[in-house]
Amino acid sequence: MRQTSANPLLPASSSWEEGLQGYALRSRHNDTSGKRDTCAEFKRDTVRTGGGSGDDCLVNALVHCSTEAVQWLQRETGVELSDVTQLCGHSAPRTRRPPAKAGTGAAALGESIVSALKSNVEKVPGVTVRTGARLTRLLTADDDSDTAITGVEYEHDGVTARLHCDAVVLATGGFAGDRALLSAVAPDAADMPTTSGPQADGSALRIAQYDANALLVHMDRVQMHPTGLLDPVDPSATTKVVAPEAFRTCGGILLSAAGRRFCNELAPCNSVTAAMQAQAAPGTRPLAYLVLNEEAAAALGPATLSFYTGRGLVKRCASTAAVAAAIGCDASVVEDTLARYGHVASGSEQDPFGRVSNAAGDWRAEQQFIVATVTPCVHYTLGGVAINASCEVLALPPTSASGAFLERAPSTPVVLGLYAAGECTGGLHGADRLAGSALLECVVFGRIAGARAAAITASCGPPLSAEACTPLRLRCKRTLGTRHRLAPLFKPGQYIAIRHTHPLLPQPQERQVRAVYTVIAPTVPLSHSCLAHAHTLLHRCPGAARNRFYSPVSRDGVRGAVTLLIKADPDRGPVQRHLCELELGQTVDVRGPCGGLTFDVFDAGVRRIGLIAGGSGARQQQVSALGVGAEYEEDLVHHPEPGWSGETGVISADVLRRHMYPPGPGTKIVLCGPFKMCQLLKETLRGLGYTPDMVSSYV
Repeated sequence: MRQTSANPLLPASSSWEEGLQGYALRSRHNDTSGKRDTCAEFKRDTVRTGGGSGDDCLVNALVHCSTEAVQWLQRETGVELSDVTQLCGHSAPRTRRPPAKAGTGAAALGESIVSALKSNVEKVPGVTVRTGARLTRLLTADDDSDTAITGVEYEHDGVTARLHCDAVVLATGGFAGDRALLSAVAPDAADMPTTSGPQADGSALRIAQYDANALLVHMDRVQMHPTGLLDPVDPSATTKVVAPEAFRTCGGILLSAAGRRFCNELAPCNSVTAAMQAQAAPGTRPLAYLVLNEEAAAALGPATLSFYTGRGLVKRCASTAAVAAAIGCDASVVEDTLARYGHVASGSEQDPFGRVSNAAGDWRAEQQFIVATVTPCVHYTLGGVAINASCEVLALPPTSASGAFLERAPSTPVVLGLYAAGECTGGLHGADRLAGSALLECVVFGRIAGARAAAITASCGPPLSAEACTPLRLRCKRTLGTRHRLAPLFKPGQYIAIRHTHPLLPQPQERQVRAVYTVIAPTVPLSHSCLAHAHTLLHRCPGAARNRFYSPVSRDGVRGAVTLLIKADPDRGPVQRHLCELELGQTVDVRGPCGGLTFDVFDAGVRRIGLIAGGSGARQQQVSALGVGAEYEEDLVHHPEPGWSGETGVISADVLRRHMYPPGPGTKIVLCGPFKMCQLLKETLRGLGYTPDMVSSYV
């Protein structure tokens, strides 16, 4: 493994994150709010902040893997994340950060984590960390109709070198430092300062699109952070240090140039930014003043404050009059504003701007305040290479004229061997990003991408076994949408709340949705050769083990993952019920490939081959079938054309007599379909005189 980086440990958007979410950890340690949190609420906050335009599969992965990510990070870095706080846009306390007494300031959390992880990596045998290198090309080859990554080309110390490898993980950050790219995709943000360093140039996005045909999504969406700190020594600097959301969630408020509050300070970043811009005179840069009282400053912690006061970015004021002097407004206005907000913060009055969480209630005039001048900055670029929940980079479909938006993509082929995580990806957040999710995104998807890359290397061990089960982890679970490559095979709406009738049911029954389940093996390489036939998913319950056969619908060439099309109907038996209830991150035992032909199709002694194929027909393109079938007619993918004169109904002994080659030397009958169907047909064929050597079954 080799890691290349153009600029080691330069400030990135995630470096300024003051915490990261883990919804299941909210009731432990220092969270005394009494508010309960759930996975559903965490997802709802994420979706609401993004305007509902984030990819549902990615949001699910982020939310469900959050607790495990926080626990892993604490184990690997030793950074204590025992404080639980409620950041902007959250409905409950769930953001983990170091306790104030620990001496690790919130502003230094991202850098502390990166430094600890980098130190850990450098100690691993066989890992080369090469900094000061610049990616110039992704090396590719054609794998049938898909693009496959074969390595990278990079420059180091003025020398161009090539590194051939099985997998590449892009973790190159956003493009907030590239003014030309911002001007092209988000012109309103092009002239704004940024919190990112010069390494956020978006070059990897261009390379991925040009060399690997990668799909770019949501490129016009950027997150503006409202509290970029104005440095009095260099107020026109294009790169700002950000005052994290903790300044406001600990009790800080925003004042206008006139000394008045003008917004709900705990609203999502883009909403607060819009309020600041509405306060600014035409043609002027929007400014506001961030004010903390003694209680808010104590909650923020001395380590965090010293980070900013030592750089001259915040100042201490001994009274409201000193705050007014720092702003340049009437002292009586500031005193009145703080007194009015004191009533809101103490709970005696309702906030006219809708703020509901008020951590600091004492706003008397004679106390020490913290004041900083802030301005909106481009903080996080929400667009980038499109990925799925397994961190595979999606390829631009051949029929698509533009890759601007994910929802416009009619299909989702992947770039084989190319993975991505962090701010260089797009599609997760939507129109805005929930506070504190940048670090979480890096950890959750970084771990998934690393596991996927490791799973396809040649030295990771044997593939799946047909005899012994291997636990695979569920990465993605979603309803079959219009973008999926199998969608054209199905009737519109067929897989969402299907209504069907049955002779034994008095009324039409509502069916549950179907879903595509993707499971991956973090340490098991899976090649296409082992995806050709049915796999068994094993459900272990008390006193018994039950299994069921499924045919994978994985794309050709994809390694390290198995994709299955499953009817999410818990009434179809214990295995179906188990799969319906399976949560992301949980494992399921898989073995395969199972079955297969037991004779040589080129054997001169085999002169007549009959094929009986069952199932709904999702895999029909891979076989030439006599027929397809399902328990309910609505389940069929392929239906007879108008005027069909062939037979329909149950494949009985009479049907087989009419259509199958008669038993005798040189005849082979091949069965391919559900396990129960194959067993019943074997008995029927035996009754018609077919001997066991004349019948081959995949299961």
